[in-house]
Amino acid sequence: MPGKTAFPSSWSEKRVRHEVLETVAAPDLVRSMKDGNREERYRLVGEEIIRVWLRKKRNTRGRYMINTAFPTVGEEKEMA
Repeated sequence: MPGKTAFPSSWSEKRVRHEVLETVAAPDLVRSMKDGNREERYRLVGEEIIRVWLRKKRNTRGRYMINTAFPTVGEEKEMA
């Protein structure tokens, strides 16, 4: 998709799912947003830095749900 980052083409859908869930469960870096309702979790996988953006959903007793996940690029990779 234009303007979007993609996971490496050599990764299967199963691997992408696994790496995203591993990033949620065992991140290398966690950034909480000021509003308390969002978190960004990062994990280094080989040469890729995976970013998972979580947000609290209503009626889940404060549990976070995955909003989006993607490999970081450019400036964002340098910041992580």
